[in-house]
Amino acid sequence: RSIQRIIGIISNRIDVVLVFQQLGAASLAIYAVANMFPDQIKNGGKNISSLVLRKYALNDNYKRGQDSILKRSLQVAGIFSVITLISIPAISFLYPIIFPGYPEAVFLSQLVTLSFPAIAAFVPNSFLRAKMDERSLYQLQIISAAINTSLLLTGTLLFGIMGTVVGRIISRYIY
Repeated sequence: RSIQRIIGIISNRIDVVLVFQQLGAASLAIYAVANMFPDQIKNGGKNISSLVLRKYALNDNYKRGQDSILKRSLQVAGIFSVITLISIPAISFLYPIIFPGYPEAVFLSQLVTLSFPAIAAFVPNSFLRAKMDERSLYQLQIISAAINTSLLLTGTLLFGIMGTVVGRIISRYIY
């Protein structure tokens, strides 16, 4: 379990290391500002994950839980799609006020919000955790970490900060 956690942490933060090493401190500052608001929304999704995990853990009927995954995932994706639609114009308005020195971060932040519906991926993940399917969770963690790292590395090296953002968005949907 601890190896899983370490792999997840490295995979989730490799983008910061790549941006700094490949593009420099100024690009890292822009990237960090661009991700501030989206990361807060993503963290809110993790709180919902705890609630879903509890519900699946209390449900003894494996088949019924399995059948509800698609429905719950679509509900969560719908909610976060609405949040995305609200966030894009809000970022256009708020970022120039809050972060006037980072106009480049506005568009990048709006792009990152396109990954919000992918937060719904926590539903099947919570089901696997509730049912203690460690093997599937471990495989999912390893595969998603490899894909995430590959996309971020390729995107950053070929397209700079824009490639990092697009790689991050794509990897969230693949997770």
